[in-house]
Amino acid sequence: MGTRSLIVKLTAPDRIRAIYCHWDGYPGHVGRILLEHYPEAKLDQMLDLGDLSALGPEIGEKHPFGEPPEGVCDFYGRDREEEGVEARNGPLAELGLMARECNAVYVYLFRDGKWEFSRKVTGHGLQFRPLTATECKED
Repeated sequence: MGTRSLIVKLTAPDRIRAIYCHWDGYPGHVGRILLEHYPEAKLDQMLDLGDLSALGPEIGEKHPFGEPPEGVCDFYGRDREEEGVEARNGPLAELGLMARECNAVYVYLFRDGKWEFSRKVTGHGLQFRPLTATECKED
């Protein structure tokens, strides 16, 4: 079973761009990879490719879906040629709804040059805190 997550960039004071990631969304995997390998420019390249099955340290090139080279992302659009999997744009206020719609357990937000994250807390919405190396060791 996948630990679903959303990977989000704040693009304006109240606007976001978000993609879904199906596998290993916990901080020890997706969080660690984002923190260590995805500064803003590389994040933008990833968001351009849309929803992910699995996140890797490298974006890589097109490959057979489900068979990514070691350390390479597996994208639904690029690698499986699926349609309707582009990044979603919307108001920041709708981020909780986006997380619920895809059943994301974790949401990663790139804001002001730094990564933050929230575990979805039923009934309490999203509560972001800084994503740190310490947080990425906890699973």
